Amino acid sequence: MDDLDKIQEKSFKRIKSLEKKKDFLGVVDEADKLLKIIGSPHSSKDKANYSFESISEFVQYIGLHPDESVQWTGEQTSLTLMHKATALFELGNYQDAKVCLQQAIQYNPLNLQYKFELVENLLQLKEYEEVEKTLRIILSEVIYPTDIAHVYRRFGYYYAEINKLDEAIAVNIYSLNFAKSDKVPAELMYIQSLKTGITDSKELTKLVFKDINKDKVHEILAKNDLLIKFDNNRRNFVINSQDEQLKMVIPLYQNEGIIPA
Repeated sequence: MDDLDKIQEKSFKRIKSLEKKKDFLGVVDEADKLLKIIGSPHSSKDKANYSFESISEFVQYIGLHPDESVQWTGEQTSLTLMHKATALFELGNYQDAKVCLQQAIQYNPLNLQYKFELVENLLQLKEYEEVEKTLRIILSEVIYPTDIAHVYRRFGYYYAEINKLDEAIAVNIYSLNFAKSDKVPAELMYIQSLKTGITDSKELTKLVFKDINKDKVHEILAKNDLLIKFDNNRRNFVINSQDEQLKMVIPLYQNEGIIPA
């Protein structure tokens, strides 16, 4: 382990200890100290330097961007920024947290957690156009079924926030095609309460899946250009992947028209 690895390891231990104590100002201070030491990855005109968190991220990025020359640096800049952003969020400083997350995404464009956290900050800031833009970017990048379901559920929360309730219902139901979640029925009950004014839980339960069928869901998603599509790189990555999880979902993706049968 070289000196930089030791410095980062000790700093992350301190950060996690501070997070456990809910000392978020301390987290911000420790993250700033570490960022001053490690700096940020600097790309050249010939090679892009990224601060990936794991070898799996690195391998996946190369697979999805075969024409790009990429180098994985040893600096954990993006992860440090993520810890700082989380602390800032807890402190209610959503604007600075947003900036940190945008930087983290620049240094690690593959990490979906950063992008979902960015969406949470944008929702707090009520920057709804940026919320939709970010969610559409995520939808254009996800490959795993659990991530696809997650982005549709976040679309549902966003649509409920801006009072597009039919869309909120449709994306939540469509998410179940990719991964089951106990969150969906609860979210649908909340949306139905907004739509009908009903507060009784038994009555709302009856309404959860009422008047929604597959054709109507697809019609709403198609109208809003929200049916997931894979570009050639994503399609080829899934088809040729040795990942057992992706191998198992190929029939699902073929049935949904995401990849050819």
